[in-house]
Amino acid sequence: QSNKEKLLMLSLSKDEKWCIGTIHKGFKLWHVGGKRVKTMILPSSVRNVNKKFGVSNCLILSAGDKYAVAGIRKELYIWSMETEVLSKILNAHFQRIIDVCSLVYGKENCIITSSIDRSIKVWNLNYIFEEDHHIDKHELTIDSISISTEAGIAVTVTRSCVGVWDFRTGKLKFTLANTALGAIVTHAVVSNNGDHVAAAESGEILYWNLNSQSIIFREKLPGINQIELNESQDKCLIGSAVGSSGNFTGKVTIKTFPGGENLIDVEYPFRKFLNVLLTSDESSLVCCGVEKTKTHLFVFSITDGSLVHKILLKYSGLKEITKMVALPDKPGLIGLIDSEKGNIMDIVTKKFLKSIPSWDGSSTSDGKYGLYAPPSGGMDILDLRSGSVIRTLIPKIAEGIFDVIATFNQTNEYVLYYHSGRKTIRVFRRKDGTQIANYRVSADLKCLETTRDGRSLVLGMGDGAITTLTIADPDKSDTKDYLKSLPSRNGENEDTRGRETYLQNGNLYPNPYDYSIYTDYLKVLHTVIP
Repeated sequence: QSNKEKLLMLSLSKDEKWCIGTIHKGFKLWHVGGKRVKTMILPSSVRNVNKKFGVSNCLILSAGDKYAVAGIRKELYIWSMETEVLSKILNAHFQRIIDVCSLVYGKENCIITSSIDRSIKVWNLNYIFEEDHHIDKHELTIDSISISTEAGIAVTVTRSCVGVWDFRTGKLKFTLANTALGAIVTHAVVSNNGDHVAAAESGEILYWNLNSQSIIFREKLPGINQIELNESQDKCLIGSAVGSSGNFTGKVTIKTFPGGENLIDVEYPFRKFLNVLLTSDESSLVCCGVEKTKTHLFVFSITDGSLVHKILLKYSGLKEITKMVALPDKPGLIGLIDSEKGNIMDIVTKKFLKSIPSWDGSSTSDGKYGLYAPPSGGMDILDLRSGSVIRTLIPKIAEGIFDVIATFNQTNEYVLYYHSGRKTIRVFRRKDGTQIANYRVSADLKCLETTRDGRSLVLGMGDGAITTLTIADPDKSDTKDYLKSLPSRNGENEDTRGRETYLQNGNLYPNPYDYSIYTDYLKVLHTVIP
């Protein structure tokens, strides 16, 4: 039969009964008998394109030629062959689908999809129209996460927006962006009470009121590299950079939060930006920069922004500084972390004190213990006072170089370890070194935070979703009671708690959580609502 559409690709169905042509707007199917023609049209915002010459998206037919399925972008499109109507669109992967193959033979009625997200999925077409349960997620990767345990919310940063989640239920409550299109969000941090968020978007610093979802303060401030709130949550530190390569100037601004009044502004020259540091007593601001090509520490007063000290770094084994950390128990001391060790510096007397081999900068809140977790594998707990290894949690095994996240939870009871090769999070009890959990994540882990009570972890994933895990320590007597109180265990959420019993036509309206099988709930529901 004649065809006026431009064909991007031609193929045969698996049983060779249909010739399938891929066109820009969808697909055309010709029966080999020559008597039937089917046209499957895509939504107006979706089009087929050539991947290379003669190759485009393919269409797969189910058993008995009942459905036609295509994988385009990240979705599966399903048409009814009888009516030629687009019946369903499924979010199949969180990155682009590479290929779709048929697995229709014998009693099997499946298709296989592969994606750039490094996953292969098998879809049973017999159940493709069953009710699906939506998992909230961003369209883009989560870059960082900040949580408020008091309010039960997590604030996530993706390139296009700030997301506000209920981390106990996993629901995305709303997103924030000053510009609907073209927003570039780089940083966000939420206050402990969960009322306000400070964010960097498209060269501006923004303060958001979460109750009204409105901006209460904004100021132009290009090149923001760091946003941090102090311990009392009344000041916001903003680190930014201006200038060109080789002639950078770091600018640190401290404003009231959430008022936005300017307190101090300081500037210093640098070669490579490192996050500036507030000492543990919040009396000084420490910046790592250069002067006359040599690395210096610039120490400013937090009261008036005056330069207190300029310290030239010179000690045995000096290497490029990768991170600065404050020592919680000693306000005058800071840690300068390089690729091999941690170096303790006294910024009051301007003296180098000692080096701690292998320390990566993480420490308990009392400053007694640290961690050594190199990318090549293994993890040790260090005594930061003596510099010795107290306990080896993971022995050193040659597995290659991978991204590693190692940290203590906020109550210092557990050590958390993520390995990007294994894609697992392991939890160890700090006191005895016992591993109590080994959880495999569903996608690449980009960031993690722990709640202030130390019971839960909130993970920011590469697929744009968050995952909340609870540490179930069998040695704790209250673990079972805490697990019973979780929304995922008792079937409750904040929207339904305290709601009065609802009657429909004089009959008690059924609760779906009372039924383990969803079809049983539907049967009871039909008796209430004929």
